[in-house]
Amino acid sequence: MCQLTMAVSHVLDAMADIEVAGLDREKLHEPLSRYLRGLQESKDSYIVYQAAYIYQALLCIPDNETAWQAAMRRTGRVIQDVSGLVSAEKGLDLIKFMEGLEDIQKGCKGISVIVDTATAYKDVSSLMESGQTFMERLKRGLSFERKRDWYSALRGADALIRGGELATFRRLVCDAPCRLDAAFQWGVCQRLGEIAANPSWDLDTRGSAIAFLGEIYRNDEEWGQQASIKLWILDILEKLSSLPENEMQVNALLDLKTDGDAKKQDLYQVAIATGPMPYPLKVASPTPTSSILLDRAQESRRRILTEDHVVWSCAYSSNGELFAVGLEGGQISIYRTSNWERVRTLNGHTENVYGIAFSPTSNLIASASRDGTVRIWDAETGSMRRIMKGHTGVLYGIAYSPRGNQVASCSQDSTVRIWDGDTGSCLQTLSGHSGAAHSVAYSPHEKQIASGGKDNTVRLWDVDTGECMRVLQGHVDWIRGVAYSPQGDRIVSASDDKRVRVWDVDTGECLFILVGYNVWRVTFSPGSYVACGGNDSTVKLWDIESGYCRTLTGHSEGVNSVVYSPSGDQIASGSDDRTVRIWDIPSVDTE
Repeated sequence: MCQLTMAVSHVLDAMADIEVAGLDREKLHEPLSRYLRGLQESKDSYIVYQAAYIYQALLCIPDNETAWQAAMRRTGRVIQDVSGLVSAEKGLDLIKFMEGLEDIQKGCKGISVIVDTATAYKDVSSLMESGQTFMERLKRGLSFERKRDWYSALRGADALIRGGELATFRRLVCDAPCRLDAAFQWGVCQRLGEIAANPSWDLDTRGSAIAFLGEIYRNDEEWGQQASIKLWILDILEKLSSLPENEMQVNALLDLKTDGDAKKQDLYQVAIATGPMPYPLKVASPTPTSSILLDRAQESRRRILTEDHVVWSCAYSSNGELFAVGLEGGQISIYRTSNWERVRTLNGHTENVYGIAFSPTSNLIASASRDGTVRIWDAETGSMRRIMKGHTGVLYGIAYSPRGNQVASCSQDSTVRIWDGDTGSCLQTLSGHSGAAHSVAYSPHEKQIASGGKDNTVRLWDVDTGECMRVLQGHVDWIRGVAYSPQGDRIVSASDDKRVRVWDVDTGECLFILVGYNVWRVTFSPGSYVACGGNDSTVKLWDIESGYCRTLTGHSEGVNSVVYSPSGDQIASGSDDRTVRIWDIPSVDTE
């Protein structure tokens, strides 16, 4: 029955998309309508949902009309039919599409958006005790009476998936007037599961689909507390976890175990104890040659800088004119970005240069080395201005304050030190990490410092008092990179636990978790994206709002450093393969 209903839904979807010449609607509509109404009372709630979906498709076939022509007839607005929503030339007119959905919703004569409050988390116990499945609760929201906008929205979503427009798909899902409708959310989650289950899609796309499922589960404020939908997401992730090469799916499922309060965690236990429903996720057809993530972002490798040693760190000057590379063995190479020629080499450190940073005025360079020293250099002449000593272990990171009057360093000795940028004297020693402090960053407003360490925590420090204001916990392995967003309201952290977490600075709440690989370095773009590099030899660009990811390949070994240019139109990545690769990304933050 499951396969039959799916087959019928595909046929009717196609009929709703195109004009079918010579079809007698009554001969098809009446008997099929009666049969679908009969399925409404089925004890198999999955079949009930499929029947409701088919019924919505059937309602969209009045004689030779498509769903969109019917909407035009009812409301007077011109809406393209679904088969023409996505084209290589024009893409989707999302605003016009949304107006069409609103018109369909108005045509429903007062039918309200479904918010399944009966299955909120507070009723989890009664749900379990009654023996009801979550899909039985969902039946209440499935219409067998009149057209609903959720069907039209899902058909638009299907067209976008077929066209490889997943970023636009994301916007459609988030902005649709029926976004809180249980039937719509159910269909969206099903489609995300189908993408994640299909090995023909690239790994980044499948990971982005899993991340979107996780966001819908976690973010109750945006997506509601409908337990039926949360349980459906867990069901999908359980199915995905049974597939080959399932580490990403298993980790995504485990990440949700401790999400939310006790009642939501009870919900998780209900799903795991019940096990997944016996229906497989169908395989959605991919468009493997399309640029499907970070909507039409076009990046290309522009330049490769070759060094004689492993590249541990790199940095652009604030004005974008110079570029510094910290190397194994202690050397620092300086390039002029106008032609990418090496203009000088700085010698002084005796061991690896793990951290490097330009002053805001671009005339000074601060470096941190395995030799335990911080050194300040004149960027134009290459002369060394001063050496700062005080740490008792390897130095892993360095950061200039936004005004340039301070420098912060972090060390294997578990401390962060704040230095006077002019005199080189130590102003503060920040103690609190129980293991090596591996990364450090100043907030844009300069009042706060963030550090990440081997104790799996991110600590936020008051620059003036040296007090630890907040400890961010959630990672389960060494934190190797931290960075502030340009506005200073968020922090991103990268860890060996194969997670990149985005935190709210004010509340300490973890807003997003990006699933990936052992991440060694991370940075915010001047816009809204995060770039990170790690042990799989790639650079990944994440849209932190949607979880969409794009991968830049080219390095042959692990990536130790990733930085954006000041203008945000380039990324530089340094690697164990002794190269720096410069990537042009002109459209990532301007789309």
